[in-house]
Amino acid sequence: MIRRGPLQVMVSTGGKGPKLANIIRRKMEDALPDNVGEAIERVGELRAELRKRAPGVGGRLGQKRMDWMTKVCETWSLGELGQLDEAAMEFLLDHGWDQKARVPSFDEVSKGLSRPTTRSPSLEFHPAESFVSRYLSPDFCVGVGLGLLVSLSLYAHRSR
Repeated sequence: MIRRGPLQVMVSTGGKGPKLANIIRRKMEDALPDNVGEAIERVGELRAELRKRAPGVGGRLGQKRMDWMTKVCETWSLGELGQLDEAAMEFLLDHGWDQKARVPSFDEVSKGLSRPTTRSPSLEFHPAESFVSRYLSPDFCVGVGLGLLVSLSLYAHRSR
């Protein structure tokens, strides 16, 4: 089990290949950036602030909030999300959510706050394009839940 802040990653082969599960877990752990837990915490804070601006449960507004948060998470890298602070969240909400639910880029938020856009290669981690494309083949299923619990299950392709 990998645990980094609120992130929990469990790898299981259903008893078919425990050593393979261990190898996959180690590769996943090595691929995760150091600040992944912090990025998840920041996304949680951003979601809480968004719910304050657009309160309510379900319906069109709930779907709009979920769609916007999905766009933020797909547009910003984990490293960028880990750098979100109160001022950046405020800017993102003011110039994103409040402006027809668009998603300002990390660079746009940094420029808007007159901050340098410093990055290191380890902060440029995009889960879908980095880990999944590098380590997973079609033989794997990856599921991501709303609570950011990632579960990886290996299944065997069998002809019946």
